[in-house]
Amino acid sequence: AMVALSGEAFNTLMLHCYKHPAQAVNGVLVGKVEDGKVHVVKAVPLAHGLLGLAPMLEAAMLLVDEYCATTDMVIVGYYTANE
Repeated sequence: AMVALSGEAFNTLMLHCYKHPAQAVNGVLVGKVEDGKVHVVKAVPLAHGLLGLAPMLEAAMLLVDEYCATTDMVIVGYYTANE
């Protein structure tokens, strides 16, 4: 499928990595799917450092789901960058 990444999403993702260069970072990509094309509108940073904290990740995902419900978007991807 074709993927279009907005400038805002790209900047957020890269700044998250630059802010924590010695730690692993992760987050989700939020956007829309239209006519078989994925439009990534926002990157939502979730964590840096320890990525295996299930309760924190679950709480963060619930908040992202709430955001998506209010903006008519869906989670379209996940990003991670190792140390």
